[in-house]
This record gives sequence, C-alpha cells and structure tokens, in this order.
Amino acid sequence: MTTSVLRRAAGIAAAVVFAAAAVVMGVTGPAYASSWVYSDNMEIRAGNNGPENRFFFEAGGGNEYGIFQNLAGTSVGTHSGSYAAKLNHLWDQPTWVSVGQTITVGPKALGHPTWCRFSAWVRANGNDRYNIEVIDPTTWNYIAVSQVAQPVANTWSQISTVQFAVPVTNVVLRVSFLPPAYTDAAFVDDFMLSCTL
Repeated sequence: MTTSVLRRAAGIAAAVVFAAAAVVMGVTGPAYASSWVYSDNMEIRAGNNGPENRFFFEAGGGNEYGIFQNLAGTSVGTHSGSYAAKLNHLWDQPTWVSVGQTITVGPKALGHPTWCRFSAWVRANGNDRYNIEVIDPTTWNYIAVSQVAQPVANTWSQISTVQFAVPVTNVVLRVSFLPPAYTDAAFVDDFMLSCTL
C-alpha cells in the first residue's frame, strides 16, 4: 500500500513539474517569422539560370535598351558579384528605360498582412534620376513609387521606396532610368524586398 501511495505521489509530482516547466518555457504552437526578405543579385544561378531569365527590360521609346553585363574587372564594377543591368539612353531622344522582375511575396501568399520596402543599388551621373517602383501586374498600377536622384555621382548607391502595404500576392519590382539623361548609361544591381508581418 505504501508503494502505490509513493507511486501516485511521484506521478503527481512529475505532472506538477511538467506543468510548471510548460508555464515557464511557454506552450509553443506554429511560429511565424516577423520578417521576410527577398533578394536577387542578378548573378547566374545553378542550371545556367542567368539574370535574363528572371528579369525583363522595358523602354518608353526605340532608342533606349537594357542588357545584363559582366562588369567584373571594369572601372564601373558592380555592387556585388559580377553582373549588373545596364540601362542605356541614346542622347538624341531620351525617354525612360527600366529593368524589372515579377515575384511572389511569401507572407502575403500565406494570408498575412504584409508591409514592405523595395530597394536596389544604382550607379550613374549625379543629376540622373530614377523611379523605384512596385507595380500590381494585373492592373499595372503603382503600389509604391519613389522618384530619386543618383545619391552619389558615379558611385554605387542604394535607393528605396517608402514602406507600403502589400495588397496582392504577386508584384513587379522595377527601377526606371528617367529622362533627361544625356549620358550613355545607368547601372542597377541587387534588388531587395524587405517585409514585416
């Protein structure tokens, strides 16, 4: 009889210790990250997946065009890696030229309210201007857009949008090189979308 009383007491003590540990350490359920980051450095990925397979170029006229260029060992260089987008204006009739890509915003796809900021790295002359844009691909309306001048002339500099609420799962991230830019080119590298839930 004493043995069964001791066993019951030991069982009760173990249950109390387990309950106390659960209260101290907390009961865990599914955890969700409080932040999410998407980045693309415009480099070649596994399987010969070059940046031209993930990005697109657009222009407001026939005299502007974009290409991906290996800038390793050049005076321009890149912000990171070897490749960057080169956005070319021709001097006689400049309009805008852009590089962009369509992505899925992970937390929004899972149904979480999501706030984000889009940034990229650019390099051009000091008076050159850009739009840094987030676009709804179904309506082609801006979700966020900021117009900025090249922060530091002929140096890789980061530009970004203001923080914005994400209303859709898929978005277009785009940097547009704006007129009047009678220079030959601007360079764009390292797209990043930083989000909080």
